[in-house]
Amino acid sequence: LLVHMFCFLKNVFLPSESTREGNKDAIMIDFSCAGIGYGMSDVGMHIVHAVLPRDLDNGGEERLVEGYLVALENAVNRRRRRRRSKRIDDDYDGEGKEEEEERWTYPREVAMRHYRLACVDYLRFIMGRFWRSATPESFEKKSESKNTTLINRNLEAAMAFIAKVDRYLEVFEKEKREREMMMMH
Repeated sequence: LLVHMFCFLKNVFLPSESTREGNKDAIMIDFSCAGIGYGMSDVGMHIVHAVLPRDLDNGGEERLVEGYLVALENAVNRRRRRRRSKRIDDDYDGEGKEEEEERWTYPREVAMRHYRLACVDYLRFIMGRFWRSATPESFEKKSESKNTTLINRNLEAAMAFIAKVDRYLEVFEKEKREREMMMMH
């Protein structure tokens, strides 16, 4: 799946009030980091760039991801219905018979696994590219910059992201140990 990989506010043009009635979508710009990856990569990146850690606690993060998944499923299924409708119009045989198409879903367990893997990968990227020489003072210096992503200007957000990824890695390591134990038996 093609992912943007540089998903934060200054790379998104939002529709103005006058265009919202026409149901215009947000437009992504700056595809300099685009590549192949998990579709949840942009979701994970956007959440750590824009949402304070306290707003992710107590299920806040899961609610944001769930909201995204519902919107994604609705968009995919709308597009599928439009394509199907066009095919029916193009191939109309006069029978008027339509078969029901199965609704597409992103299985939650798979989506959350992709999200967690994407977060782990993004921390690897951030640590190598932006945090090599990070100090509490460098975070403080950028703290008021609205053009700097949250995890690069807010030490609390950066530390919370590290802690979250550490929890995800513990789960992946446990899964690996369990697979290795099963293979030995």
